[in-house]
Amino acid sequence: MNHQPCNCLRHAGASLLLLALTLVLFEWLPLDVTVQRWLYNDAGGHWLLSKDDALLQLLFYNGPKFLVQIAAVVILVALLANRKWPRLRTYLPGLRIVLASMILVPLTVGLLKATTNMPCPKNLSLFNGTLPHLTLLDHLLQAVPYSHQRCFPAGHASGAFALLSLVFLFRSRQAKRRALMATLSLAWVLGLYKMAIGDHFLSHTIASMLLAWMLINLVVWVEWRVANRKVRAQVSAHNTVATAELAAEVTG
Repeated sequence: MNHQPCNCLRHAGASLLLLALTLVLFEWLPLDVTVQRWLYNDAGGHWLLSKDDALLQLLFYNGPKFLVQIAAVVILVALLANRKWPRLRTYLPGLRIVLASMILVPLTVGLLKATTNMPCPKNLSLFNGTLPHLTLLDHLLQAVPYSHQRCFPAGHASGAFALLSLVFLFRSRQAKRRALMATLSLAWVLGLYKMAIGDHFLSHTIASMLLAWMLINLVVWVEWRVANRKVRAQVSAHNTVATAELAAEVTG
């Protein structure tokens, strides 16, 4: 972990600001519905991709979800067994950041999904569903004629967006760049799949991405604070010992 001043709080604040601007933009402009209409066949009454396609489910839902869970288990094992593998010790801060992010991001998104009560596009009357289309602001300011809707923010892609934390695992810029591009590509492929089957609007996935980056930076900040406290404690202890030894030499 780098002990130089951390800009993570600034990045987290910028993510929060972008999230707010995104919500305002999609509140005022019908971007969600416009994009979703490109993915829905009005004449046939079906979405671009079928949710019942077993191969697509394996490739874009169950498969990636399983791989993310396996990755979390591997990281946990690495953290628990680091004494047996000394080479891992330099990566411990990054591994802690990744594991914490993989837990915190989906958990937070899940809690928001349970409280926002936003329906999926496929549930709306605009797309042959039964529910009226109401914005997030509508949900906050007035009672809505339905409950138990869990489609905002995007939950499936949030697990992949949590892997943006891999940026803080690697040292070289090239490795960081590759991790960033790979995780963004994976997350957006999963997000676009869910849009193409009518499970999410574009804003749902953007919100998950920005929320994930904000939370990851908060995790990094906590790790940085803890690491710096340990360094200061070690320096203080070393200085105390050195002072005691010097005093002993003088008085001796």
